[in-house]
Amino acid sequence: MLPNDIHALIEALQDHLPPVFLGTELDERTGNAVRWRKFQNDRSKGKVPEGIVIYRGRRALVVRDPFLEWLPTTLTVRCPVPVPPPPQPRAGRKHRARVQDATPDRQKRGRARRALPEMTVASS
Repeated sequence: MLPNDIHALIEALQDHLPPVFLGTELDERTGNAVRWRKFQNDRSKGKVPEGIVIYRGRRALVVRDPFLEWLPTTLTVRCPVPVPPPPQPRAGRKHRARVQDATPDRQKRGRARRALPEMTVASS
């Protein structure tokens, strides 16, 4: 028995996909939910049953109905994983020292700029 979310997804794809389409269009037709390269790798490993892909010359065509029968076997419903908040920066001496040292006369590498000698123009 399919969960309602997966069942609704399969029905939406049934309405959206044409009966036969190019395999290279699988990415865009499924909204990148099923990637053609991954699908081809799974086919070479024997994870995809025969009859989903047919050939016209060198072009691989995906047949919608067998594809949609196979697709739910690859999908699972998972609970969202809570994302912990990012760590707070530690307040401490180093932070304050860096702020105090950030004077305009210091370069990125921490070397002080050399003062250029003043040049005077001789007047004639």
